[in-house]
This record gives sequence, structure tokens and C-alpha cells, in this order.
Amino acid sequence: MIKNYLENLKVIRFSGRAGVKEFWLFQLAMFIASFLLGFVSAIINAIFGALNMGALGLILMIFTIMIFWIYHMFASLALMVRRLHDTNKSGVYYFVSLIPMVGAILLFILMILPSDDHVNNYGPEEQF
Repeated sequence: MIKNYLENLKVIRFSGRAGVKEFWLFQLAMFIASFLLGFVSAIINAIFGALNMGALGLILMIFTIMIFWIYHMFASLALMVRRLHDTNKSGVYYFVSLIPMVGAILLFILMILPSDDHVNNYGPEEQF
């Protein structure tokens, strides 16, 4: 399942559509990867700290987290825009998340809306 997901994932592409399944599988994969990255970083930090190499471990941990964070940020943004396209909404709706307190809730509601079953303004429904 994950192999099929990773092969079909169109990582940083803002055009087209992304269905509910593609969106939530990506979120699950990023949650698992974040957990594993934190776990491995803690182990590396503990080992380098025990070997009195704390600065090297800290630099490695910061570099790894920054690369992962940058990738995750752009991939998530592109996927959210394509998910909005799947519900026949413009990617500009992403900025609703900037509304304090209710923005995240509104964006979550937009992410769980069902897909259009037909061709919409953003193209045909993409099979995942």
C-alpha cells in the first residue's frame, strides 16, 4: 500500500486534483516519518552526547529536521491546493487557514469534503 502510494504521489505539483485518499495517506505518512525522525534524532543526540560529540550530533539533527521540514511544507501545500481543486475550489481557499482561531477548522472541513465525481474546472478526477 505505501509503495503504491509513494509511486503515485505527485509531490510538489500545484495543478490537477488530489482525492481524499491521497491527501490523508500523505498526512499519515508524514506523521509516521515525523515520529521516526524525532526518535532517530533523539537516539543520535543521546549517542553523540555520550561520546562527547554533542555539537556534531546537534548539527546533524538540525540539518535533517530542516530538510524534512522544508520538503514537508512544500509537499503539504501543493497537496492541499490539489485537494481544494478536487472539491472545485481555488487554491486561494488555503489562505482561510490564516484566520485566527477558526481558520484551521475551516481548512480541515474543506479537506474532508467529498470529491467531485466528474470533470470540474481543474480537470478530470485523478485515480489514486
